[in-house]
Amino acid sequence: MAFLRKFWQLWGMTIALAGLGNVAAVGANPLAAYLLGPGDTLEIAVAGFEQYTSSQIILPDGSIFLPDVGSILAAGQTPVALQESLRQRFAKILVQPVVTLRIGKLRPVGINVTGEVQRPGPLQLAPVGGNASPTVAFAIAQAGGVNQNADLRGVILQRIGSDGQPTRVVLNLAEAARSLDGPPDVLLRDGDSLFVPRLAAPDQDVQAAIARSSFAPQAIRVAIVGEVRAPGEKQLPPNSSIARAIALSGGATDRANLGAVGYLRLDRQTGRVRQTGVNLSNLNDITQLQDGDLIVVPKTDISQVLDTIGNTLSPLFQSLVFLRIVQ
Repeated sequence: MAFLRKFWQLWGMTIALAGLGNVAAVGANPLAAYLLGPGDTLEIAVAGFEQYTSSQIILPDGSIFLPDVGSILAAGQTPVALQESLRQRFAKILVQPVVTLRIGKLRPVGINVTGEVQRPGPLQLAPVGGNASPTVAFAIAQAGGVNQNADLRGVILQRIGSDGQPTRVVLNLAEAARSLDGPPDVLLRDGDSLFVPRLAAPDQDVQAAIARSSFAPQAIRVAIVGEVRAPGEKQLPPNSSIARAIALSGGATDRANLGAVGYLRLDRQTGRVRQTGVNLSNLNDITQLQDGDLIVVPKTDISQVLDTIGNTLSPLFQSLVFLRIVQ
């Protein structure tokens, strides 16, 4: 049991609940709603005045400093809003200044992912593709993907607004997983939280669909012991069955009792280990493995008897007993 406890130690969302008005989708001017913060690099230029062209990193206090203009609070503003603030400040010393601002490099985004994912907890996500905000789908992938108990129809995105109040939106990732015409992915902001809820009751069809989707992990780890030719820990595709795990372990030995195969699974909510028996003698297997499962392939009854004999009797007497059993 100690071993067991140690062993267990696309793209698109449907907004199902309104209320997060500043949610941005991929392809829909993604930086329009982006809130600047410490660590962002800004490229600032004033037409005709090279001395004001500069690259600025937003300081930990949220400000930038420009010659002849002074300190300006940049954190919490969108790029468009900050550009207008800069134009107004330069207008005090220049006539009708033309100010341009672009983001040179985005800061990493700190978020929290909890619920039915493989590795819940805080994440620091670097910009995707060089200079694009990470998305909900990307964040779930970085958390190891969802497990088979996830309810993708009710993923919750929580965001702290400019007023300091949290706002929630429910995302239906299941629609994206089964539809080619799913809506665009949602961009994340620094401080966002994602929660992937648990299915109210096991549903084999839903769980099989999850295992085939891009929201599942690329591979799951299971252990297989007993009467297989290559026992040990295995990495398998997320939609693997017990029969597939046995096949990828070199197949069962001649001593295997395929009618009494068992697997042990840790319930992460209760902390208890659940043991289930499966009859694979007719090779009919619909069991969907999960990350951390332990598969046990036992010996046949006759093999167990012979092993017991082998541990206690001489080789000659073993042969005599075996003949008696066969007769």
